[in-house]
Amino acid sequence: MKCPYCDGEMQHGKLSGDGRSRVHFAQEGKKVSWSENLVGVGIVQTKRRFGKFEIDGDYCEKCKKIILDAEVGK
Repeated sequence: MKCPYCDGEMQHGKLSGDGRSRVHFAQEGKKVSWSENLVGVGIVQTKRRFGKFEIDGDYCEKCKKIILDAEVGK
């Protein structure tokens, strides 16, 4: 996917969290190892922690933006 902000290539992956640890983004097909987790690889800055979740998304390393598809119930 091309970034709509800078036209650079985005990495497809998953945004995930479990309520106990920090929110992470991992590129599709890759898993963040224990040592990478320890030094902060893939960590997303958040103000709150959530329950367990996993959402597909695309990340632009240049712009530092993640684009997510969302279906919001009413």
